[in-house]
Amino acid sequence: METNLNRLKSTIEAMSNFRSEDGPGISRFSYSRDDLKARKYLTDICKELGLTVRIDAVGNIFSRYEGQNPSLVPVLSGSHIDSVKSGGMFDGIVGSVGALECARVMKENNYVPMRPLEIVFFAEEEGSNFQVPVMGSKVLVGKLGLDDLKSLKNQEGESAYSLIKRAAFNPDDIPNCVLKKGDYKASLELHIEQSVRLDLEGHTIGIVEGIAGCQWYKVTFRGKQNHAGATPMHLRQDPMCAASECISKVKYMAKETSRTAVATVGYIKALPNIPNAIPAEVSFTVDIRDIKNGAMDEIAEKLLAEANKAAEENGCGVTCELGASSRAIEIMPYMMRVMEQEAKQLGLDYIFMPSGAVHDSNYMAEVTDVGMIFVPSIDGRSHVPEEKTDFSHVKLGADLLLNTILRLTAE
Repeated sequence: METNLNRLKSTIEAMSNFRSEDGPGISRFSYSRDDLKARKYLTDICKELGLTVRIDAVGNIFSRYEGQNPSLVPVLSGSHIDSVKSGGMFDGIVGSVGALECARVMKENNYVPMRPLEIVFFAEEEGSNFQVPVMGSKVLVGKLGLDDLKSLKNQEGESAYSLIKRAAFNPDDIPNCVLKKGDYKASLELHIEQSVRLDLEGHTIGIVEGIAGCQWYKVTFRGKQNHAGATPMHLRQDPMCAASECISKVKYMAKETSRTAVATVGYIKALPNIPNAIPAEVSFTVDIRDIKNGAMDEIAEKLLAEANKAAEENGCGVTCELGASSRAIEIMPYMMRVMEQEAKQLGLDYIFMPSGAVHDSNYMAEVTDVGMIFVPSIDGRSHVPEEKTDFSHVKLGADLLLNTILRLTAE
């Protein structure tokens, strides 16, 4: 069995028609008119295949392909169908349509797996409405509840609870929708890489070996504001010098600690931020990510040591405050082994790689074993109208997804 390239292409292209005309690219926010049309398009296909469709309290769609033994817990596969504003046509859709294609192939081959397969289309992954990413999967695993949805507001001031209800879903039923460990055997997500490595290195497939956790630190150096021209260099307490010395070491902290770690300084602020005065204070953020929790902790220790050293050498005070953080997600060895075996069987050019972005799989890992498959993003572009993945690569990713599903549903 193999997936159908033309059908994958036509379904992805059909999904791109469900979008707002306001601006370039794809804008399809969850619970919008275009989102509801996309949902109907997909659920109609699922019903035509004879799948049993159910929709939970916040609009996550589950379509069940029954197995020979309905008492066995299902394997889950899918992704999200919403977009950022002016995004592309592949983000989320490749995994959603890829999972649907697996069911189509099984159906046309009259194949009945031992255990059921459920296709999932997650709601509100991008966070475009309420600036809370992966809302649908957070609700599924109990990380967001009814009170949270009543307090979350969009730019128009409408609560998530109200918007979801207005879209004809039933958020009051959230307590009955929360998953528990053991409800699924495994969860598989096919996704575009959204970065440059696969395309740059010429690989077809990325088998995800771990989903990165994150630690965000705010580093603040406090010195003594003074005249830029009249203060001799040896008498300065300059927090900008301290900050720059510390920042220059950040990339080495990551590179020397772990091959999969990244560390980024993406924000910096100086007070009073004028050209003719030594600043009184300089603060910046350091975003540390890796698939190994211990490596993130080690980088954080190096950051604190370098910050203290730079402060001492420049006569400044310093604080390092941990803000948002999340733990790294382990991909179970058996899951990577199955995907690798199937990739070899298909003759695919694959590598093992980390996932640095947040996906629904991050939260599904709370309740089941997860696996992720990446296909290349041309020039690494994503969340832009120019987002592009070659459809031949989409097919190869879907073939690997299909074979992995067949293995996991056979036992």
